[in-house]
Amino acid sequence: MPPVASPQVQRTRRLLRQAQGYLELNMPQQALETLQRVTPGSFQAQWNFLLGQAHAQLGEASKAQEHLQRAAELAPSNPEIQLAWAQFLHQRGQSQQAVATLLQLLENHPEAASQAPLHYLLARAYSLLGKKEPMLWHLSKAVELEPGLRQQIAHEGDFRPFAHDPDFLALFSMTV
Repeated sequence: MPPVASPQVQRTRRLLRQAQGYLELNMPQQALETLQRVTPGSFQAQWNFLLGQAHAQLGEASKAQEHLQRAAELAPSNPEIQLAWAQFLHQRGQSQQAVATLLQLLENHPEAASQAPLHYLLARAYSLLGKKEPMLWHLSKAVELEPGLRQQIAHEGDFRPFAHDPDFLALFSMTV
C-alpha cells in the first residue's frame, strides 16, 4: 500500500490543481490568490511555474520571468516547465536561449521529439535567428506530427524572414 500523503501535502496538491484550473480558464488573479495560500514545500517548481503563468497572463513580464526561470532551474527534467520557459524566452525576443532550452529538453527527454509544439517553437525561433535548414527541418517535423499546424504557418509572423524563400514555399506548396 502506498504511503498516504500528509494533510498539508494533500492541501498543497489541491490548491495547485485549483490554481491550474483558474489559469486554464484565463482567470490569473484567482490563480494568484489561490497560490498565495500555498506553502510550497517540495512543490517549489510547480508553484513557481504556476505563479509565472499567472503573471504572464496578467502581462507582468518581469514577475513572470522571475518565477518561470526559477521553476526551470528547480525542474530541469520537467518537459512541461522547460517548454513553457522556452516559449516565454521566445516571446521576449530571446530566441537563442529558447533554442538552447529546447535542444537541452530534447537531449534529456528524447520522447519529447514526438511533441509538435516543441518542433513548431523551434522552427519559429530558428526562423527569427535566420537559420533556414533547422527551421525547415523542425517545421516539417511539426506538420508531420500535427498536420493542422499547416494552416497556422501562413499567419505566423515569425516565418516572415522566409516568406518568399523557394525552399520554404516548396516544402509547403503555399504562399505566405
